[in-house]
Amino acid sequence: MNLNQKIISVITLGILWGAAEILVGNLVQSVALPIRGIILTVITIFFIITTKKLAGFPGSILLLGLIVIILKAVYYQSIFHSALLAVLLLVVLAEILLSAISDFKKASTITSICLMLYTYAHCIIMHDYYFGRNIYSVYRNLVYGSWGIDFSIEVILFFFLIVNLLFGAAAGIIFFKLSSKIEKSAVDYFE
Repeated sequence: MNLNQKIISVITLGILWGAAEILVGNLVQSVALPIRGIILTVITIFFIITTKKLAGFPGSILLLGLIVIILKAVYYQSIFHSALLAVLLLVVLAEILLSAISDFKKASTITSICLMLYTYAHCIIMHDYYFGRNIYSVYRNLVYGSWGIDFSIEVILFFFLIVNLLFGAAAGIIFFKLSSKIEKSAVDYFE
């Protein structure tokens, strides 16, 4: 694909990601914060890995994120929203990692794991310390309400850390394979 086709791919994926973030974000609004973050980050990982595979030029992930941030800012009618900050930090982290690691399969997996770790930390930091919500109660109520087991907060946080790591690794591997198939289809389409 030539540069114009790559840019069109990034813009298209950015619009699709922005729409998915808004639609899925609204659908999972009633889901507990930790689960909502996992769902939205898995969607994010798909679009980031696919964009890097299709476009691959320096800054392609940043351009992708810029499109999503603009769409979400218009939707939220504000530039001061934690979801915008999350997207910004995720794309910067992904751009750095995917550019620094030459083996795309390893880069996809490592980047996915790091993005899920960021989501885990974002949930705790932004919602507990910044917004003043008691996120630890949310975690505890999620586990107690779902399984009826009263674990300590440390065990619950460790459990969700492991869940985030596993989802990150799985998403990286699955979306690496899927992005290769999407790239083949895109190359066939543009030829």
